Amino acid sequence: MRQIWTKIIALLCCLATAIPASAVQPLSDEAGFSLLTCSPGEQVYELFGHSALRVSDDSLGIDMVFNYGVFSFYTENFILKFVSGQTDYTIGISRFNDFCIEYAARGSSVKESRLNLDNTEKQALWEFLNRNLRPENRIYRYNFIFNNCATKIRDAVEECAQGSIAYQELREEPLTFRQAIRLYTRTAEWSQFGFDICLGAGTDRPAGTRELAFLPELMDEAFISATVAHPSGEKPLVSKHEEIVQAAAVYEAAKLSPMVVCCCVFAIALVISFLQIRYKWNPLWFDAVLYGITAIAGFIILYLMIFSEHPFTGANFNILWINPLWLVPLFTDKHCPRFSRVYRMAACGIIVLTILLSPAIPQSFNTAFFPLMATIALRMGTGIFARH
Repeated sequence: MRQIWTKIIALLCCLATAIPASAVQPLSDEAGFSLLTCSPGEQVYELFGHSALRVSDDSLGIDMVFNYGVFSFYTENFILKFVSGQTDYTIGISRFNDFCIEYAARGSSVKESRLNLDNTEKQALWEFLNRNLRPENRIYRYNFIFNNCATKIRDAVEECAQGSIAYQELREEPLTFRQAIRLYTRTAEWSQFGFDICLGAGTDRPAGTRELAFLPELMDEAFISATVAHPSGEKPLVSKHEEIVQAAAVYEAAKLSPMVVCCCVFAIALVISFLQIRYKWNPLWFDAVLYGITAIAGFIILYLMIFSEHPFTGANFNILWINPLWLVPLFTDKHCPRFSRVYRMAACGIIVLTILLSPAIPQSFNTAFFPLMATIALRMGTGIFARH
């Protein structure tokens, strides 16, 4: 199924690039533009929903959708490029009916917000979109927060509007980027767990209504409440809002949540630590798995901090407890016991301080992190008393 959609997307991109600039017809006075907002799906890349732009002009027989969210899993080194923040997306086009059928089949709703544009603004936006379809313009460097399928549309509308757009602050307490992301990962707790590992302190700064437009449904809210300082007077950005496809799917949270799993790991660590101290048992396998997984996650965090172009991965306080260096005692306990004891004490102290000072750390930790922190600290501390 994925291969079929990849071929369809590739065909749409080819059709898009085949449209020469000279073939762009002026729109009639009947033309209209609408923001289409699709509700979230179940897959990781569907969790935040989708935005697209509809252009309709009955007199010219036009009813198409411009979509800045086209990508292919089969791009060479896709996973590495995505982790590195070097994924390229492209703009594509499709028929409006086909677009609605696709999201109805997924179980997502589609809401339409009719943009309140005059003829000059419509023509400017039409020409802007067609310029983006040219081969030299259609590919762009995707950025999860600042340059995605939603923000590209926001930027296009802002550029083509004849006046400045004023967004209303819709919340008494502004959301942080992380809080906004968590709104859309409530039923995908493992995805939320992963986001909270990879995204650093920058994600915890407050975001205004315009910045929150990286999330399609929040951008729809922003557009509905926005006004345009037009030369002829202030006007609302959206003239009509309706749901054109109703949601059919209901997504439930996973039964084994990160908190349940992490608490179970801590409980197992408690039992193992008791047996180790009481019976001088050496559970090397448990520590190897625990520190090994922690090391892999730590290397990923370090890679994101140093090399990734993704926003907000640079200053990540998770490195205080998800650290590749926790592997060291596995190699020093036997041959350098004194060093190992000091090392374990330092590691245990760092993790305990991280737990105690977490309210003061400028980064929000996922609640499921704390049982894991306690597990690592417990195993580090147990190694001190059981071996010396």
